[in-house]
Amino acid sequence: MSEVNLFEERKFDRRVHYDERSRNFRTLAAVAAPRSYTWSCPVRLNQGNLGACVGFGWSEELASRPKMHVAVSNTTGFDLYDLAQTLDHWDDTPPEEGTSVLAGAKAAQQMGYLGEYRWCFSIDDLIRSVGNTGPVVMGTWWTSDMMSTDEKGFLEPTGSKVGGHCWLTNGVNIGMRYFKCVQSWGRSFGIDGAFYITFEAMEQLLLDEGEACVPTIRKWVSNLR
Repeated sequence: MSEVNLFEERKFDRRVHYDERSRNFRTLAAVAAPRSYTWSCPVRLNQGNLGACVGFGWSEELASRPKMHVAVSNTTGFDLYDLAQTLDHWDDTPPEEGTSVLAGAKAAQQMGYLGEYRWCFSIDDLIRSVGNTGPVVMGTWWTSDMMSTDEKGFLEPTGSKVGGHCWLTNGVNIGMRYFKCVQSWGRSFGIDGAFYITFEAMEQLLLDEGEACVPTIRKWVSNLR
């Protein structure tokens, strides 16, 4: 079993905020047939004990195929997070910890690497989007039992809620009914920094104030750090 040290302080910074207009921009993959596929994400970023997961979740999407930026680093994650805080729904002065997945999408768009994004509103939307469109940036509650995986790398969203978290789903297996995901806590978490979650567990997270943002137009950015 791979496990994060439970005594190491972790900060969870995803804050819940929905723009109701997003429901008019459902994922375009809804008409595509489900398929199994994993989009390569060779980097494993590490936010440490800093609450910047929204910036890191979006940066890992940036580092993944189909539009892989090889220069993505931890600095990219912090830069994107800082910008998201200036664009989010909350007028915090100074900024409080945390921001939303929506603000992260706006920051990615302002940085120039994202042209358009849409949203999954069901587990079926998510299955079809990951298989056909590309990685999906998740925002969900994180629970105490999700701080470690089982010996096969699977997480279960059981136990008490410890905070909101942002992470990347970059693969789906239709036959075995699970998603592959990337964490932002370095390679020591799960299986080389990645983990798996069943369709049933993912649906549970989505139904409990979860969200899934799908980039649909990706652009190259040459000045990433």
